[in-house]
Amino acid sequence: MGVPFSLGEIYFEGRIARVVVEADAEFDVEQVKEIENINQAHFGKKRYCTLVDTSRYVKATPAARAYSATAEYNKQLIARAIIVTSMPVRITANFFIKFHKPVTPTRMFPDLATAREWLNEMIAKEEAREKAARE
Repeated sequence: MGVPFSLGEIYFEGRIARVVVEADAEFDVEQVKEIENINQAHFGKKRYCTLVDTSRYVKATPAARAYSATAEYNKQLIARAIIVTSMPVRITANFFIKFHKPVTPTRMFPDLATAREWLNEMIAKEEAREKAARE
């Protein structure tokens, strides 16, 4: 079962926080910080990935997109995958990646399987870095 937040639920799958958003939801900075707080409560100081499922058509305000790209928001993120199944969301996500230039690797995917595969690759690289730092 997921952890509810104001616009949907967050499911924790190892080091991945899968954010499932209600249909036609609109994110503002308040909701982005709400997700951030839930993730930090779950992961503590451990770095993690987010998988944002926007398949039900999700909008984000300019302020939410800008905050989501900041170093402050991304300090614990390894990578971010965005599931994109509609042209309006693809345009918005592409604008976010190209214009806001998030400090965390961020990519769009057509489905959960390919997004998870990429995130798991990113987690494996992070775990190798963590192991090397301990040695």
